[in-house]
Amino acid sequence: KYQYMATVEQFLQHLRDSPELIARTTLVVEPVVVGPDGADDDIVDFGFLTDGEATHHFQVKASLEPSRNPLQPAPAREALRRLVTHNASSAVLYTNKPLSPDLLSGAIVAVDPPTQPGITSFTWPAGPGGDASTSPDRRPRITVDARPLRAVRDSIANLVREFRKQRGRSQGVITCSLLVPIMLDRVFGAASGSDPS
Repeated sequence: KYQYMATVEQFLQHLRDSPELIARTTLVVEPVVVGPDGADDDIVDFGFLTDGEATHHFQVKASLEPSRNPLQPAPAREALRRLVTHNASSAVLYTNKPLSPDLLSGAIVAVDPPTQPGITSFTWPAGPGGDASTSPDRRPRITVDARPLRAVRDSIANLVREFRKQRGRSQGVITCSLLVPIMLDRVFGAASGSDPS
């Protein structure tokens, strides 16, 4: 469930922050991308295409009990290694798990952190794509979302309210809250293959 909530929230935030791209941007869920060896790679959980080109790739690592399952260096390294091999300007390992002490000791809080409380983005200089040879704006991120599910759901409803306000539509709390499960269902359908990706 968290993966789909993160998908909807990140996509709506991206469109809110770049309104000029709304008509040109597509959300893709569970796309199959081709690895450097020519084989299919399912590392991308969701991504954004602008004018048909991949701009953002996300891999989500979630847990029902995040505090008991911190993100360790090995799975973070593997996910980032696979993400950075694909042609997208932004690669993010997005998680509701805290970073393990080993991973946290080598991570650096990103210069342009998200504006939402409970979310922290890190770069990992020792991780794939994190070295000085990669330009700072193209270094992959590890983003930790420590908010409870209810806060993520509320954030999505608030984003819906913002879009509805811009378009002169009803911004009622109930209306916006009812749209959240509809969007989550669409993302789930795309992930399961029952709806278009």
